[in-house]
Amino acid sequence: MERALIYADGSSSGLLATRLAGMFGANQQVMMTVMDRPLMRDGDRAAVSVRDHVAEAWLDTFARAPHEKDPATSAPRLSIEELLRAMLIEAEDTLEKEPAKGYSIVFVGIDQPLSSSSECFDDQLQRLVATFNGPFAILFNRERAAARRTSELRVLILLLAT
Repeated sequence: MERALIYADGSSSGLLATRLAGMFGANQQVMMTVMDRPLMRDGDRAAVSVRDHVAEAWLDTFARAPHEKDPATSAPRLSIEELLRAMLIEAEDTLEKEPAKGYSIVFVGIDQPLSSSSECFDDQLQRLVATFNGPFAILFNRERAAARRTSELRVLILLLAT
């Protein structure tokens, strides 16, 4: 794996996704791009830096198993500044264009990943899923998601391992 895309907000699901992505990035030494989805709380933007949570997890993981060189290639290990880039989702087509830039995996952690009106993902997440042809790690709070729905929550979990 070479690159990871992280689509998250400051919710509990977003913080868990950023934590896992940061640990993954530190262990695998992959380039990571964070697409920060602003989290609205009572009409205001929540002041949570998704990028900072990824960086914190990366640094915690890296500190536990310090290596001067990447054991697989004997190349010097890259720093968090070299591996992590953050962007806000400003343009309408960002969710369609960014995944086409060669990512190996997408980590998703948003407050409401499921549509409250139909049996599918929320509109923005659905656009991301439709344009990326690779593995996803989608994390969400089942109880919170189910509480906002009128029908039973059904989730299909597909696990593939080699």
